[in-house]
Amino acid sequence: MGRRALAPPPGGWEKAIWDAIERLKQEKPTNPQLLRQAKRGRLRIGPSTVAREAGCPRDYISHPGCRFPDLYQAIKALQEPAFEEPRSLAEVNVRLRQRNRELLEAVKTARAQVAAALLRMDQMAKDYDRKRNELERIQKRQGADPNRVAGRSRGDGKVLELLAPSIEG
Repeated sequence: MGRRALAPPPGGWEKAIWDAIERLKQEKPTNPQLLRQAKRGRLRIGPSTVAREAGCPRDYISHPGCRFPDLYQAIKALQEPAFEEPRSLAEVNVRLRQRNRELLEAVKTARAQVAAALLRMDQMAKDYDRKRNELERIQKRQGADPNRVAGRSRGDGKVLELLAPSIEG
């Protein structure tokens, strides 16, 4: 035999949950257990705490597909990230080593990105020089006779101008 559903309070569960969230934000809960936690400074806002304060089942607000997903999102936004102070030097060392690994990986990634950017810049400079030289050659030939052939002599490297054979023959 299953459990009976709780009867909703006057105004409905949604209003009761919103009111509970407001009381918890102000650190003035009505639940005695939560009141003790608030006095000790250990009160944390989460789905279980809000459900306990509102007097509703936790599964109404405990996951993304729950009955009140907008309330779930509001509670998640209010939750503090779980960060615990290290209790021993060994824990401090473990965290520092982890942070070191993360930073070294970030440096490695940054170096790879800089190297790739330098290669791209070098290739672009070569392409630019190639296009500029091609444009200079085209501009030099602009006014010249299109049938004129030029070559180099083997001995002194001087440019020889050779006239194309005439068709008149």
